[in-house]
Amino acid sequence: MTQDEFRQGWQDAGAEDAPALEQLYSTYTAENLPALEGLAALAAQKDGVGPHAAAVFALLGESAWPIVAGRGDYASLGQLGRLVTGLEASVVAYLRRALTDSRPVPRPRDHERLEVPVPLTRIADEAYLALRRLTSGESELAGQLEAESFLALPDPQRNAEIEQYLRTGLFTRFVPPEEA
Repeated sequence: MTQDEFRQGWQDAGAEDAPALEQLYSTYTAENLPALEGLAALAAQKDGVGPHAAAVFALLGESAWPIVAGRGDYASLGQLGRLVTGLEASVVAYLRRALTDSRPVPRPRDHERLEVPVPLTRIADEAYLALRRLTSGESELAGQLEAESFLALPDPQRNAEIEQYLRTGLFTRFVPPEEA
């Protein structure tokens, strides 16, 4: 089953038909199981395509982890976890270094024509938001609300928040929990 077939099946079932949606998901997962298992095997390699496969596997998110855990191959799961953790650590280190870069993020071509204007941000701002998405454990909605609140601050206050994060490793909550 392709992604397009999955999307069409999802639309055809409708949000109210939980059994049909569960069946669709089960079918899609079962048909893609061999590909995910192959990717997991590649990701377990320490060299060659292993690190790249681990990155792709990590991008698949929580839908891919049960594939490895379900096989009962906990050694491979542990090795894969170490690869992904290593990738995450290197990304976090890169982003922490970028927190001091005050250059503006280049605007997309024809940004004036966009219906929703692209806010002017700095590399440090984007690095802060990426670190927050990776490490804060916030839901997607809460993260989006926090990002919008952070970007609404003037540069001096964003600088202060970034400096505070570098000192403490903690993110300020800009949105009260009941609103997120």
